[in-house]
Amino acid sequence: MKPILILPLLVATLSCLPSCGRKVTVPGGSLEQNGDQVRIETADGHTYVAGGQVKLPDGFPDDVPQPSKTLEAAMKMPQGFMVGFVCSGTQAEEFEKLQTSFKAQGWEETMAMQSGNGGVLAFTKDENSRHVQAAVGESKGKTVVNLTISKR
Repeated sequence: MKPILILPLLVATLSCLPSCGRKVTVPGGSLEQNGDQVRIETADGHTYVAGGQVKLPDGFPDDVPQPSKTLEAAMKMPQGFMVGFVCSGTQAEEFEKLQTSFKAQGWEETMAMQSGNGGVLAFTKDENSRHVQAAVGESKGKTVVNLTISKR
C-alpha cells in the first residue's frame, strides 16, 4: 500500500470506530484505535501512528537530532522514517537549531531554503547513503518540524 493512500483509509475507518480501543483488519493490514491514538500497519512494512502519546518508531537513528520531545505523528517504512514534532521556538529559531544540530552530528547540509512561511533543509551522511529532509512550518499556531529520513 502506498503511504499516500493511508490517510484516506484512516479518515474513512475512523468514522466507523468507537472511541474505545479497537483493532480491525483492513485490506493489506490493520488499523487500531486506542482513545485518541490511531495506529495503521500495512502488510508491506509501513506503520503510521498519530494522536495520543506518539513515540519514536523502533530503529529510529540515534544520530538524527530530535527538535523536541513532543511528537504528533510517526511513520516507519522499509526505506526509512517520517516523524512530526511540535516545537516551542519560532520557525526561524527551529530552522537555525536544526542546522546546528545536524552539522554537530556529522550530517552534511545539501540544501537550505527559508521563507516567511517556514523553511526546508536537506542533509546527507555516510557517503550519500542516508538522507534527511527537514520541513519547518506552522500548524494551528504552533511551530512544527517534519523529518523524512531515507536510505538508498
